[in-house]
Amino acid sequence: MGLEESVIVHVPFISIPSPTFYSKTLMKLSIVTTAFALICLPALAQTTVEQMKALNWDKTHRGTPLDMSKYEQTFIDNFDKMSVTVDGGAGPWFAPVHSTFGAGKFVPPGPDGPYTIADGKLTLSSDKTIDSKGKGRWTSCNMQTVDGKGQGFAQQYGYFEISYEAPPGPGTWLGFWLLSQNGYTDTTKTRTEIDVVEWYGGDARGVHTTVHLWPAAKAAPGGTVEKHVGRANYFNLAPILTEGKLQGFHTYGVEVTPDLVIGYFDRKETGRFPTLPEFKTPLYMLITNAVFPKQADLGQSPMKMVVDYVAAYKPKDGTK
Repeated sequence: MGLEESVIVHVPFISIPSPTFYSKTLMKLSIVTTAFALICLPALAQTTVEQMKALNWDKTHRGTPLDMSKYEQTFIDNFDKMSVTVDGGAGPWFAPVHSTFGAGKFVPPGPDGPYTIADGKLTLSSDKTIDSKGKGRWTSCNMQTVDGKGQGFAQQYGYFEISYEAPPGPGTWLGFWLLSQNGYTDTTKTRTEIDVVEWYGGDARGVHTTVHLWPAAKAAPGGTVEKHVGRANYFNLAPILTEGKLQGFHTYGVEVTPDLVIGYFDRKETGRFPTLPEFKTPLYMLITNAVFPKQADLGQSPMKMVVDYVAAYKPKDGTK
């Protein structure tokens, strides 16, 4: 997660061309390979690790505005009131359900918990305390729209979006993910993860959008994914940083259609990837403000992720 993979195609040349020619040739080959795979994918029942590794994000449409006219809203949380409950609570957000990752333990909501509401915004706070031995211990946040039984909001296809302000400085590991509901309801299925955004405070210029396939929790005959595989898209925010920092609120979204997964920053395209068979399933939303282990000692407590809203949309009748 957050690590960009690439497929390099080696082309024999009689003479050595210029670096520019070589770069353009590889780009054309990558696009052709991805386009050919996109045509073939609908015939697949399942994707293999090798097939996914052969696919690349197409970045040739970057900057294309998102067309919202074809969508209608199915989920909105403006955080006018506390909506984060414990697993098994009323929802629509449940915390924590996902097992802890990162350097901070996920803790539940409560009077002294890491989730607070003010001025129509939700703050997720990662905090560091010093124990009697002088060692720092982090707590952090993770919330999602289904509970531990898979009950809650999940949707097949559509557009999913978050607006948030990121904390400055190293140590932060923010994420807005889409995960397959079958991780709870059918543990023999390959699990899907689409990272709308992963953002690291130590790399403030980078938006990481990644698609993943994870092995089924319980192996089943005919399963094709025996190990994790992911394909990442990196979008450089350097032109809009102020003194090396990302300022203010921004939107991060992903559009999932029967053919494509398309990433967006401030509703402008950052890249697109073929929709694998495993992506054609109900997906739930997850938000995390975790602590990046390699930078945990550099983090300044508290590290606060401030969320303005989260929304989901589905295609209107007759559209995809």
